[in-house]
Amino acid sequence: MAARDDAVHLLFGIEAARLKVLDEPPEDDEPLLALDRDAVQATPDVDKRFEHALAVLIPHRPYFPSPAAILQALKLSDLVTCIVQRSGSRWDVDWASDGKTPRNSVAASLTAALDEAASQVASLYANHAEALGAELQFAIYPWKGNAGDVILDISRDGSELVATDIQGSGITFRATSFDGVVEGAERYLPDTSKAMLRWIRRVSDLPG
Repeated sequence: MAARDDAVHLLFGIEAARLKVLDEPPEDDEPLLALDRDAVQATPDVDKRFEHALAVLIPHRPYFPSPAAILQALKLSDLVTCIVQRSGSRWDVDWASDGKTPRNSVAASLTAALDEAASQVASLYANHAEALGAELQFAIYPWKGNAGDVILDISRDGSELVATDIQGSGITFRATSFDGVVEGAERYLPDTSKAMLRWIRRVSDLPG
């Protein structure tokens, strides 16, 4: 499920208005021509009808999700994915989950983006039983391109970060920071445009 920037969107939505075309009064029980946005209607005299047609924008009534859909949007999932992408000199932070997530945000550095995201998830799950089995998964895209051929899985070994390609290339290296991981990837990978980073953390281990 895509992250929500506005909490109001969790509960209420308005269906997009459809464009209906109303012709002159029908003759001999002939139906009116009505077109929805994605509908296609074939009729032999469609050109003649549109010569005198009147386009009217008719808003539909508000749509209210079912109670089950509302509860789905408010629950805490056992997996929250944080998507961190480089955008020029900044890092964009977006969220994906089948439950509640923090708001999207922007950070000045990769380390700041990861630290703030972890803090927000820790706060979101604080004092909730779901925190015991939940995981925060970071999907990090430092480079432009078609990432996925190389997935560098990040783990901690003492004070160091260990990056290992889980796609079978055999590439493994260490760094003392995520900036160092990015620099190491640029040194050891033949094509970073096909690479991304993945870091999975247990929510119960996140600093509160």
